[in-house]
Amino acid sequence: MPVSPRLVSLLLFGSGFAALVYQTAWQRTLRLTFGASTGASAAVLAVFLGGLGLGGLWFGRRVEREGRPLFLYGNLELGIALLAAVSPFLSGLTHEAYLALGGSQALGGFGATTARLLGTLIVIGPAAVLMGGTLPAAARAVVAEDDAGRRGLARLYALNTVGAVFGALVGPLVLFSVLGTRLTLWTAAIINVIVALVARSVGRAAKPIPVARGAAVEAPRREAKATPVSEAAKGPDGASTDDAGEVSKADTSRDDVSSSDVSVGEPATSSARDDEVDIAGMPGSRAPAALGGPAPRGFVYGIAAAVGLVFLALELTWYRLLAPLLGGSTITFGLILATALAGIGVGGYLYSRRPKDRPVSLTLLATTLALEGVCALLPFAWGDDLALVVAHLRHFENLGYGHVVAGWLLTTSIVVFPAAVVSGYQFPLLFALLGRGRAEVAVHVGTTYAYNTAGVIAGSLLCGFVWIPQLGAVTTWRLLAGALLLLALLSLVVGARQPRGRDVGVVWLPATLAVVGALLLTTAGPGAVWRHTPIGAGRVNIATHTPNQLESWRRDTEASIWWQRDGVESSVALSVRNGLAFLVNGKADGSVGSDRATQAFLGLLPAMLHEQPERAFVIGLGTGMTAGLLADVPGVERVVVAELEPAILEVAREARGVNGDVLNHAKVEIQLGDGRELLLTARESFDLIISEPSNPYRAGIASLFTREFYQATRARLAPGGLFTQWLQGYEIDAHALSIAITTIKEVYPHVSIWGPEGNDLLLIASEEPQVIDLDRLRRVTQLPHLDEWMLRAWNMQGAEAVIAHHLVPPQHIETLMKARPAPINTDDLNHLEFAFARRVGEQSYSAMNDLFEALQNEDTRPAVNGEVRWAQVADLRHRAAFPGYVGPPPSDLERAVQAGCRGEISEADASWPRRIDGPDTVSLPDEPSADSDPSAPAKPPPDDDEPIPPPTGDVMATWVYALVLAERGDGGAEPLADRLEKRGFRAEAAVVRAALAITRGEPARATPHLVSALDVSRRAPFGLCDTLSRALDLTTTLARQTESERAALTAALDAGPFVAYLDEDTRRYSLFSLSLTSGDPQECVRRLGDERARPHWEITFLTQRAVCLREAGAPDAPEAASDVTRYLSREPITFHDPLARFAKQPQTPKVPATPPEAPAAPTPAPSAP
Repeated sequence: MPVSPRLVSLLLFGSGFAALVYQTAWQRTLRLTFGASTGASAAVLAVFLGGLGLGGLWFGRRVEREGRPLFLYGNLELGIALLAAVSPFLSGLTHEAYLALGGSQALGGFGATTARLLGTLIVIGPAAVLMGGTLPAAARAVVAEDDAGRRGLARLYALNTVGAVFGALVGPLVLFSVLGTRLTLWTAAIINVIVALVARSVGRAAKPIPVARGAAVEAPRREAKATPVSEAAKGPDGASTDDAGEVSKADTSRDDVSSSDVSVGEPATSSARDDEVDIAGMPGSRAPAALGGPAPRGFVYGIAAAVGLVFLALELTWYRLLAPLLGGSTITFGLILATALAGIGVGGYLYSRRPKDRPVSLTLLATTLALEGVCALLPFAWGDDLALVVAHLRHFENLGYGHVVAGWLLTTSIVVFPAAVVSGYQFPLLFALLGRGRAEVAVHVGTTYAYNTAGVIAGSLLCGFVWIPQLGAVTTWRLLAGALLLLALLSLVVGARQPRGRDVGVVWLPATLAVVGALLLTTAGPGAVWRHTPIGAGRVNIATHTPNQLESWRRDTEASIWWQRDGVESSVALSVRNGLAFLVNGKADGSVGSDRATQAFLGLLPAMLHEQPERAFVIGLGTGMTAGLLADVPGVERVVVAELEPAILEVAREARGVNGDVLNHAKVEIQLGDGRELLLTARESFDLIISEPSNPYRAGIASLFTREFYQATRARLAPGGLFTQWLQGYEIDAHALSIAITTIKEVYPHVSIWGPEGNDLLLIASEEPQVIDLDRLRRVTQLPHLDEWMLRAWNMQGAEAVIAHHLVPPQHIETLMKARPAPINTDDLNHLEFAFARRVGEQSYSAMNDLFEALQNEDTRPAVNGEVRWAQVADLRHRAAFPGYVGPPPSDLERAVQAGCRGEISEADASWPRRIDGPDTVSLPDEPSADSDPSAPAKPPPDDDEPIPPPTGDVMATWVYALVLAERGDGGAEPLADRLEKRGFRAEAAVVRAALAITRGEPARATPHLVSALDVSRRAPFGLCDTLSRALDLTTTLARQTESERAALTAALDAGPFVAYLDEDTRRYSLFSLSLTSGDPQECVRRLGDERARPHWEITFLTQRAVCLREAGAPDAPEAASDVTRYLSREPITFHDPLARFAKQPQTPKVPATPPEAPAAPTPAPSAP
């Protein structure tokens, strides 16, 4: 009986589904085997694609000699299922062998790549080769002899791709999070077995297909001229059939090699892109005509390879560039892959609907190439405006997770789907260019797929290792789209040179598309708003912005990025908006300003708790603060840092002012590679192991939160060692937190939870009971290095400050686990990865609130040997400002210190205690004064209504009280300033003396102190509380009010950025505002810098800029004035608006000569330093 095309299409649907599940499962498994680096992912991709190509080439010829190709197809699918089922066991064996060889550190780059290739070849190579033979076999079974355009093959390809779409979606969205990787893979294998058994049964009963003797071997060698063109180009009705080349876009689904999930679809695997050999010379066949002549076989194969390279490289580029918009999780990767597959499937279906007798031509090929280039360039040209649309879509998260996924799908559809549709249309078109009907269809499919696969492999390697890192993702996107346009023009030229002339009737269409594409190439493409904002993480809230607010946010974002690089693994940028911050794929992963406490105490806290740390292993370099400060702890001899992305080294280099120059530190060794692999292959043990990865929702990161990883850390810990795990306390619910706690508790018997600052958590785990030796802790916290950084990062000091950051002792971990039972997080079933991915952007969830609520009736004090001042601990917890913390009301002294830290000196004065009620309100009362005289007579006790001087050893109280006295003009501030200076806080002492001089009306005495404070701030890491901000405020105010001091103060501001670019926005704006009062118009023009052409979009600054340029007689003064008008035209007109009259003027407004007063907290972004 004849084989039903519909049945075979359904079988291809099932095999496509299974193949994509295999591919994503293998990718997840092998990144654990060889690490989550680009090199490891590239090895998986190369072996998978290479196997497909070899299988298509070999089986394509084999199938042509098979009378029952569907039966052979069933055998191939059965073999694939069996090989896939045993692949997890093979992966485990290769993992052990790879570790035994020492991994990348021992093998080196070339050796590690070779080992990964061989290991991947063992695990997935045989199955991939069999996959490559499935489409040729299925095609021969169903493509009819009279199918001139081979539309039946297009239908097979479309259904196979639709199956792949479902596999790409169901795996990441459902199966991996419910069944785990191994069970998901075995489920796909069962589906594969069902497909195989049905195919074998039907194929055995089907009528055998006649086999042309020797055709499979000789056809590829025949020349097109074997049959006269005039006859070969005619169909049965005498009509000419144009022949055009189509490209198999390499396995539909490809993804960024630097991400942990790379993919190539099976629909594309076996079905995606197997082209055919020219058969113009075969008797009885009709040769297709390209622009009046047969398509050159070599040219068609060359196009197949070229478009495979381009499309795969485009997919990798899209994945890199869509990460900031979608978040970069495993789920969003699956959506990108599914969208590409869906587009290719739709394209294949559209081709199958072409009229049966409609000819194909190289002109049609050129049209598809040019159209694909235009489709790829449309979202490119949309640029940052598209990012704003995506940011608005992200606000649908309040309606549920399904709406977030729908927004992600819409985004990927805009960027990926149009080009993928055209790509899918090209696939069957290419086959039609090479032949008609069933004749040699298997050979054509296999051979063309082999060429296409070669291009795909080249594209993955070149794009991942060369183009994106060297040229950048945006330039790579531009070049790839331009390459498609050039290929279109080349197809027209080749077609025009065919013997029978050109088909001029349709040449204008690809030519026009190429011109449109060339114009789109000139656009800017994705900028800072797209690439370097956390839109995908749900942290861009612009839904309620007015037009002016949106324009201001957009310009500030663009101006704040002064360095960016597309690394091998991810996109990295540096922002200097308020201190150096680095962004990875759009999301801030560390800031020397807002994150300094977490980064500092990830290393310092376990070092203080350990008896005597000597060797440490840190996963994640970041700003380098953790490793650099840890290396400076007395007794520490060696710190090994594992960093996956080489571009992060530039971040640490720029932050050398706050990380102890970690890259050149004698005790620090930087190892590039996957942190988990480097730890597993380390040949030494460590006293401290610290893991500070990015957020767990990001693809590949959650493998650093699994039981197997914790087992690896325990195996590398020396006796008495401590393991410290960073965990976000935001966007996490109680269930996810309980998973993390339960998992680490499964490996370590003793676990405690600490809070370095805000919403960050540290899980500290050990084999031995965690008991704090208070005497030792007091000695350690008085060491100069630790004492200084506790003050600079925590604004606290002493042993009680350390204990104040303890949240949950080991004995109460069990309480949390019982309150919320949770499963173990494993490599195979990674609950955390998907739990965090579903919560990303939901900022209403805070683990801190859950912790304090769950333990509100428990005694959460840690086990301590010694007497702790618990009232002081409670005070310091208030200072730490943990979300959800409810404890005893803070003391008067603590309220005063906190007010002083906020810059509210009058409130600090009012809150300052008039008497000290007990020892618990005093910080470090037992510390002797550095400037006290034991022989001096005791001072009488103060009156009840007089403020009590701060405890001698309390630096924070001394600093705040000195400011209180300085603002009163009280000379008692001087000895307190001396005390601060002796403790090493020179900038603070200078600010106190300057504030005292200003209060007393002595500006000339204040100036040298302010100059000194600013100079010290360029070298000292951080000041107490708001020291630098206060110094800048005093400097700007004094310079504006006192002309005699203006030059010296301006020079002090202009001496360069402060350490790690702290308060850089304020420094630059202060210089500009002072230039307005300098009397020199050219000075203010010079101070504008980059803000002259693209200013900060705020009415005060815009007006000042317009005044500056007008008084300087600058040619762009009218444009600056029109910016003021444009701003006002977007604002509602109010009676109290002093500039409202500008909006009524049709022409350039007359800017008032006296600018409005400068805002207190300007935020113009700086230009590149």
